[in-house]
Amino acid sequence: MPAKNDSEPNQLISTDVDTSMALQSYYELLSSVLRLLVSLFLSRGPQNQQSQYQMRNFLSENRLNMVGAFKRYRGIGGEVAPGSRAVLEDVVKSYVALMSMADFMQVSPPGPF
Repeated sequence: MPAKNDSEPNQLISTDVDTSMALQSYYELLSSVLRLLVSLFLSRGPQNQQSQYQMRNFLSENRLNMVGAFKRYRGIGGEVAPGSRAVLEDVVKSYVALMSMADFMQVSPPGPF
C-alpha cells in the first residue's frame, strides 16, 4: 500500500488560497479598467454617439465576463472571498454605470441566454 502523503490536504488549501488571490487580483485589474472606461465615457459626454457605439460594442464583446461578475456578486456558482467582495462590488457598479450610460439594455438584441 502506498504511503499516505500528509501534504496533500495542505496543497488543496494552498490552491484555494492561490485561486482566491488570483481572482482578487483579476477583479482589481478589471475594476481599474472599468473605472477608466467610465471616466472616459463621462469626459466625452453621454450624448456622444461615437462613444455610445464603442461602449455598446465593448459591452457586447464582454457580455459573458459581465454576466459572470454579476452572478459571482449574487453568490451564484460559489461564494466570494471576503477580501474580494468590495472589489467585485466596484466591478458590478462600473458595469451598471456603463450599461446605463450607453443605453445597452434598450439597444442590445436578445442573446442566446
